[in-house]
Amino acid sequence: MRIDSAGGRRHVRLTVLATALCLAVPAAAQDYRVAGGMSLPRDGTIGGQVQASAELGPRTSGFGVRVDLLYSQTPSRALSVGDLVFGGQSTRTMAAVGGLFYRREVRDFAPYLLAGGGAYEQTGTAGVALGVHGGVGVDYAGARYRPFVEARMHRLQGAGDAEVLQHRERSLISALFGFRF
Repeated sequence: MRIDSAGGRRHVRLTVLATALCLAVPAAAQDYRVAGGMSLPRDGTIGGQVQASAELGPRTSGFGVRVDLLYSQTPSRALSVGDLVFGGQSTRTMAAVGGLFYRREVRDFAPYLLAGGGAYEQTGTAGVALGVHGGVGVDYAGARYRPFVEARMHRLQGAGDAEVLQHRERSLISALFGFRF
């Protein structure tokens, strides 16, 4: 096959690139998740949490990378339910976290471990705090909508010079139910 023109060579290069991309896509599994559930900060007031996630990892390995965006809201400690509903007074946590996961498939179930770090912004604190998280979950592939459950603990750095422990170190436990697509 002889290609004399620059346009012809460009066409061949684009064809080779498109073929390589098509062959590479099955080698990396992508998963997207949406979830909702409850969150429990250290002070013991139960709230709600929503989360969106994206995963990427080789199909042959159980390891991968996951990025989450989450929003959690709980009643403030000294407030009534009326203040929360009508006044909007609450403790809100927004985070962008990333981490590694390990999933082991057993028939239709795939238990997994997840750990990493991220940036957290919480009302009542100045600026963004760094933190770590770790958790466990189970994916179920036997249903049409591919549900999952997950429990995680997030630990945030607070003000290092604070006298009260809750201001030096903050934690948030989440229990979520969601769907993968």
